[in-house]
Amino acid sequence: MYTVPLLLLAAGKSSRMGTSKQLLQWKGKTLIEHSIKTGLSMKQEVYVVLGAYEKKIRQQLDSFPIKIVYNPNWEQGIGTSIAMGVSSVLTHCSEAEGVFIYLADQPFIDSKAILSFYTSFQKGENQIITTAYENEKWGVPALFDRCYFDSLTHLNKDVGAQQLIKENKENCTPIPFPKSTLVDIDTPKVYQKYKSE
Repeated sequence: MYTVPLLLLAAGKSSRMGTSKQLLQWKGKTLIEHSIKTGLSMKQEVYVVLGAYEKKIRQQLDSFPIKIVYNPNWEQGIGTSIAMGVSSVLTHCSEAEGVFIYLADQPFIDSKAILSFYTSFQKGENQIITTAYENEKWGVPALFDRCYFDSLTHLNKDVGAQQLIKENKENCTPIPFPKSTLVDIDTPKVYQKYKSE
């Protein structure tokens, strides 16, 4: 398998949840621990970007063999977290042939789902393996070839990687998943609906 580290985005304030969703209980762990464990199953390096609640979350992660990246500009949007995370990958894993970006609030993206991105990836082909959402929207989780690293490190807005995906649509390979796999745990209502399933 290629050297493609995973970048877990977990820097947000969870304003719609009203509390740190990263620390919500999920199947005997916290939501972020669940996401990290899933990422580590790929036998690749895992980078975790923290921002809001950084100190509180960090102390929960001591037992994991991960690299934690703190984004002091998290309030400026998800683009800044991607930029800092990819910069850290470049610093610590110069041999990386790509990066897989995923979110801490999508717990149904399991190791089987992540593996489908890796098996679709061929290095040196300028690929972006994206998730296919409804209405022909493509986004993260997504695997980016290293040729996009420079662009990813210059993201600075809340649009995240969406613009980069749009600009390189001809190089994108969208992967469809069942709607239930792409659930975002964003509100108390959604959390209560899915936490026991």
